[in-house]
Amino acid sequence: MVVVGLVSVTVALLVIVCLCLVLIWLVRMASAVDVQLGRQPGALVTHHGPALGSLFPQVRTTATNHEEMSFPLQSPTLLLVLSPGCPSCGTLVPQLRLLRHERGLLRVALLPEADGVSTLDSSLKAAGFAVVRSGEMMERLNLTVTPYAVFISDQGVVLAKGIVNDLWSVEGLLGTGKAHYRLSASQ
Repeated sequence: MVVVGLVSVTVALLVIVCLCLVLIWLVRMASAVDVQLGRQPGALVTHHGPALGSLFPQVRTTATNHEEMSFPLQSPTLLLVLSPGCPSCGTLVPQLRLLRHERGLLRVALLPEADGVSTLDSSLKAAGFAVVRSGEMMERLNLTVTPYAVFISDQGVVLAKGIVNDLWSVEGLLGTGKAHYRLSASQ
């Protein structure tokens, strides 16, 4: 009788421990999903920046390497809007090195005007981005949220845009833009 009671208590404790482990695993998975998706809906936030499907406005500016740039460029362009004080931007930039090298895709980072060169500048250059500092361009395009990306076709059409908190959302935005491009080309 005592042995049966001891066995049932042991089994009950094992079940409780297993349930606790499952609960810890579920909480961890939920937080991983929250980190991946972010607290904001990302690419679903489209009320900032130029309108989807519109022509990107003509803008002339100079990159930090003194190269003259005239937007829209003659190649598909990922315009990434960042800010040196943005914590998400600081974690996103190192991930951008892993961005698949899309054939012919120009990568440009737009930063607000600031004194000196930040660590963000060197990280962006290492990830293959041309860096443009222009608060005026950000205001003109109504680009106030960071990190934000605009995918522009080689014809200057805004194909996709939205908040990009991680590499996954940047690649999702590029995929959406390519789908819009293929759809418009087939019509």
